[in-house]
Order: sequence, then C-alpha cells, then structure tokens
Amino acid sequence: MYEIVRDKPLTRPCEVVTILKRDYGLDVSYHVVWLGVEKAKAVIHGDHSLSFDQLRWYSDAVMRYNPGSYVNIDYDTSSRQFCRFFVSFAACISEFNSCWSLLFLDGTFLKRKYKGQLLVTMAKDRNNGLFPIAFAIVDSETTANWPWFLHELGKVIDGKHQITFISDCNLGLLEAMLKVFPSAHHGFHEKLAKLKEEGKQRAHTFFKDLAPEHWANSYFRGMRYGEMTSNAAESFIIRLKKHAIFL
Repeated sequence: MYEIVRDKPLTRPCEVVTILKRDYGLDVSYHVVWLGVEKAKAVIHGDHSLSFDQLRWYSDAVMRYNPGSYVNIDYDTSSRQFCRFFVSFAACISEFNSCWSLLFLDGTFLKRKYKGQLLVTMAKDRNNGLFPIAFAIVDSETTANWPWFLHELGKVIDGKHQITFISDCNLGLLEAMLKVFPSAHHGFHEKLAKLKEEGKQRAHTFFKDLAPEHWANSYFRGMRYGEMTSNAAESFIIRLKKHAIFL
C-alpha cells in the first residue's frame, strides 16, 4: 500500500480496494484500507499534527531565503494553539505593483483531519495571466478571519493605488472591506445568482437591501476591466486543492 500511495499521492481508499482485489485477489474492507492509506501518507508526508509545529521553521525559511516575502503565524496566546497562517511571496507582491489594481477574493473549506478554511486573493496581469498575491489557512470563514486576512494583505500591497476587489460576498467580507480598505471598490455576483433562482417577482425586495455600487456597472466607481465574477480566485483554489495533499 505504501508504494501505491507514494506513486500516486491522490489515490483514494476505494481505488486501493480495487487494486488489491484486481492485482492480488485480496478482499480488504474499506475501513482497513482507509487506515492503511492514512498511515502511508503519514510515513511519506509526515504527521499532520507535527506539521503545524514546522510552520515556524517554514516561516523563518521563507523570510530568510526569499527576501521581500511576508509570512505571519497567528496563535492563541493562552493555549499556544494554531489559529491562522498568512503567506505572500516576494515575486507576487512585486508583480502586483505593475498590474491592474484588481484583486479577486474567495475562500473554501478544507477537508482533511483538522478542517479549517483556505482564503486566497488573486491578481491578473495585463496578459490575463493569473497569480496569487496571498493565501491563508484559518480555522473557519468567520467575520473575524476576513478582517484579519485583509489587514495582513494591506501590509504587502501598495496602498497608494485605488484597488477594486471582486468576490462572492463571503461571510463578513463586505463589512471587513469597509474597515480595512475604506477607499477600495468592491463588486460581487452572489446576489445576482440568487436573484435568478428566486425569480423576478422578488427582485424589488431583494435589491432594496443591496447597495447598487456592489453589483450594477452604472453605479460601480472602480475599474473592473471587464471582470464580473471571482472565478479567478476559484480556479486557483481548485488547482491548489488538487495538488496539495494536506487540503
């Protein structure tokens, strides 16, 4: 089983069950195989719980060998437990200062043992190439974590530029944006998607609580460069989750 997981890290337990039956004629239960896969991953990639302690080493290494990068580990001062982890690499920070002042924000749930949430902000260069400005691992997508993420983001991007943010209006993001980036413009599309589901009869009530500068081009004061959704951030999340074992 070790060889199977080593050669194909994203192998699922159900695939191992099939391989053991097909190649070796063994009938092994899914539960037993799942335990074996988890143990094999621990041998290959290290224990998940111990990896949190290695974040301090990783942070120091990034700051030392990749000058200009920024990493911050936030933890509970009383329990000394991990809370949040923010990363922004020097090359991405430098690239953003020569690109459109347009950032895409999104978050997604993590499915491994310790769960949590992945928050990302993406940029797009003038050749439509996507690259991450920063990403963070947090305990959940809460009204406390988005302000923290945006505050950390404000430390690495040039605040002299008027930035336009595009998101799907994640929990607490709209309120956090007004506090951390008060001069920035913020557009999203989640409400419009909901409108299509609800039907036109409820449109009046629906839009009454939604400021038009967040969804209507005629009222939007920022520069969106034709970007209407946060799909750029979602695409990065999909690729990252596909190739990162810990997610």
